[in-house]
Amino acid sequence: MAEKQYDNELRGALFKNDRKRNDKDPSYKGQCQVDGTEYWLAAWVQKDRNGDSYMSLSFTEKEERPAQRNPVAREPRRESRDEQRSRPSRDDDERPRSRSSGDTGFDDMDSDVPF
Repeated sequence: MAEKQYDNELRGALFKNDRKRNDKDPSYKGQCQVDGTEYWLAAWVQKDRNGDSYMSLSFTEKEERPAQRNPVAREPRRESRDEQRSRPSRDDDERPRSRSSGDTGFDDMDSDVPF
């Protein structure tokens, strides 16, 4: 008799997220398979306006998750308009600084000292 291969189609599991750091982290995490594609599952326990609990779900293709978890691959955070206005322009940073007669130049040193 031939061994039947397990079919995980339209099945999945959620597990309590014990590493939840804040309210934005999911309450439960897991995985499932739909139409042959594997997905990561995330669920947040919410309350409706009557106070009844429900779960809000999110599905992400498994291939997408590693790039999102890798901090190097993430898109850099964009500055708000207020942050852009308060930051000196690049022209100011690239302009040579004049030294006064008592200036030794030590304040221009950066922290690349090897000790």
